Amino acid sequence: MVESSPSRLAKGQRLELAAVSGTGRRWTFGPLKDRPHGDAVAAVRAESTDPVVLGHAMGTALAASELDEEPRAQVLAGLYESAGADLDVAAAVLAWQRERYRIRGHR
Repeated sequence: MVESSPSRLAKGQRLELAAVSGTGRRWTFGPLKDRPHGDAVAAVRAESTDPVVLGHAMGTALAASELDEEPRAQVLAGLYESAGADLDVAAAVLAWQRERYRIRGHR
């Protein structure tokens, strides 16, 4: 079974997830968004090369794209995939996020 809740990650992985998420957002939504994709991938990989951490970040970005209808989040998800995200983890996180939305009464 692939873990989908970020709370189930080890402490070091949660810290890496926070760093990866911040870096990814800066390179996708922030002042660095127009820089080369390869530079963005390198910046994310400087924070973590753990496929599970990157998969969690990708799943969260996919959820933002699908559930929050944030168009640039698909670009963010692609960045994490290029950095080496585990696609099974990303799918599990997306499914977990969908369930959270359903429980909370969204869509």
